[in-house]
Amino acid sequence: MSDGAPTAGELAAVDELARVSRILAWLFLLGLMLLTAVAEGVYAAHGLAPSIRFESLKVLGGLLFFWYWIRKQCEPYGATFPMDFGYFVSMAGPFVALYYLWRYQRWRGLVKLGALAAAYLLTYVVTIVMRVLLS
Repeated sequence: MSDGAPTAGELAAVDELARVSRILAWLFLLGLMLLTAVAEGVYAAHGLAPSIRFESLKVLGGLLFFWYWIRKQCEPYGATFPMDFGYFVSMAGPFVALYYLWRYQRWRGLVKLGALAAAYLLTYVVTIVMRVLLS
């Protein structure tokens, strides 16, 4: 008879699902960053300014995926977030990320934030390369 407690197999499945969701959060965020960098390079190569729709999608998508990334990174530690966490991310994203990643993961969290900052800087290189290749 079962007492209602999860079995070891069920706990392993939940841990695996959490790990996969953290990887997906990285892929979503980095994928959006790469996609927008390539698109900006294409716009620049053709001498056009990015459209308002593109800029809006870039900002809103970036906020959404950044919010999702922070939540998934802190989820295994039982982090609690304000009711409207998206608003806090939109107002002070890097500071909010720094606070939560330091609070729950210490140096490992700072390394993750540094990797994300490096990827953000790399998007400028991708934009320049795309512009040069298509010019």
